[in-house]
Amino acid sequence: MDYDADTEKLINHLFPDGVPEQYQDNPDFIKYLHKLGTQNIDQLRKEKKALDDETTSVNNQLRHLALSNYKSFIQTADCSHSIYKDICSVENKLQACINEIPKLLEESDRFINVSTDIKDRKAKNNMILSNNGEILQILEIPQFMNTCIRSELYEEALLLTSFVKRLSSQHGDIPLIATIAKDVDKSWWELMRHLLRHLSTDLSLPKCLQIVGYLRRMNIFSEVELRLKFLQARNQWLDALLSDIPSDNKNQYLSSVIDLTRVNIFNIVTQYKAVFTDDEIITRQNDMKNSIFQSWLNKRINDFLLTVNSCLPECSASSLDSLLDQCMYFGQSFGRIGADFRGLIITSFVSTSENNFKSAITKADQKFESSMNKFMVSKSSKTNSLLLKNELESDSQTLNPPLALLQYPPLAEYCNAILSAFNDLRFCTPSGCIVSVTETLQTSLENVAGVLATYYDKEYITWLDSEREAFVKFCSCFHDVFLVFILQCMQVLFDPVKLAKYLEVSVSQLQDEKIGFICVSDIIKPLSKII
Repeated sequence: MDYDADTEKLINHLFPDGVPEQYQDNPDFIKYLHKLGTQNIDQLRKEKKALDDETTSVNNQLRHLALSNYKSFIQTADCSHSIYKDICSVENKLQACINEIPKLLEESDRFINVSTDIKDRKAKNNMILSNNGEILQILEIPQFMNTCIRSELYEEALLLTSFVKRLSSQHGDIPLIATIAKDVDKSWWELMRHLLRHLSTDLSLPKCLQIVGYLRRMNIFSEVELRLKFLQARNQWLDALLSDIPSDNKNQYLSSVIDLTRVNIFNIVTQYKAVFTDDEIITRQNDMKNSIFQSWLNKRINDFLLTVNSCLPECSASSLDSLLDQCMYFGQSFGRIGADFRGLIITSFVSTSENNFKSAITKADQKFESSMNKFMVSKSSKTNSLLLKNELESDSQTLNPPLALLQYPPLAEYCNAILSAFNDLRFCTPSGCIVSVTETLQTSLENVAGVLATYYDKEYITWLDSEREAFVKFCSCFHDVFLVFILQCMQVLFDPVKLAKYLEVSVSQLQDEKIGFICVSDIIKPLSKII
């Protein structure tokens, strides 16, 4: 507080140590100083007594007031105390409220954010509701894709896939679109497998072109891989078709295999040529494409040859001729596509004919040797030499078995076995088996002559002259009748004139080379001491 100069001097005189703090801001303090400044000495001397009297009066009044209003004071004190307590409680609660204000602000911010989020979601939901039809169509794309695949609506499936790819490229960051694209991608691979399985069924050429076109549009396989998949699928279908043929009767089985293989391989080749048109310019890739096709065709032909080789030994001899005609027609028809395999198949029939003939001759040799072990010369019928001569002359003009052989059962049985082998060979008589047949028959006849010579060496000591004469006639019949008849059969089976013309040699050369001719001199060497 600012004082004037006189007041400042008076204050310094009265309060050397400074104005007490309780008086500094009290306006009555200055008024009282001014009042003191206007009084004289007497008044100042009386001022103290006056102040004491006033103090005593005030105290008396205060005491009287307290005595007369003590209840009010007590109530006031109680009220003050209660007010104080309430003020303290309010202060504490106010402080607690102040402390909760940051949380309130935080919760308010969160509420605002949640409200904003709810508002945004509501807006999205409203938008979804307004576009419900279009969204349902998008959500049903994977299911619709699977339905198209199962219903073989491949064109629609490809269009759906193309649409989803465009949608994913534009909105791939949306999880729903990404999920749909993932599901459609799975169906995409299922579509590929379904198309490949469809290629493994019986297909017409237009349907085959359509399916391969779908696979090309899928752009999963390269051109070489697509050719390989096509051939694998068609090969699987052909294998399944062949496996369904009943194999109880080998003749019918092999005939069916030949026809089915010929027809279906030719159809597959036609389909392949129509679906995959090679460029005229020869490139390394085209060589690989052609190599795939040629390898498949070679494998199919090799499989067919293996089937023929495995079934021919179990086929009857009477069916070989028709089977050979089927195979020759098969190979000839494949010559139009550069796959004539007649030169390979004929060896199978030659080998089968040779093996069948060898087997029959081996059984005939064993039967003859067994019959000779039981043969008794004394029980054999004797023939008149003139009758035998007439028989030889008559039989030499025919191919009927000579009746003279009936006098010698082992030889007659052997003759029947040889004729049976010739009859089986007659059904399928490839020129390539002439040498083998001739060698087999030559060896068999030499074995028969050896058996006769062995029988003679074992038994002639105990024989009578009549028995020895009868066995000599037996050997003479073998030489003069049987061998001549067999040679005639050989010439009918393998006409030497036609054979010589075919080989561009003379008949004498064939005889010298023992092709279609047996060597009688070699056969009767073991019997030279008998006849």
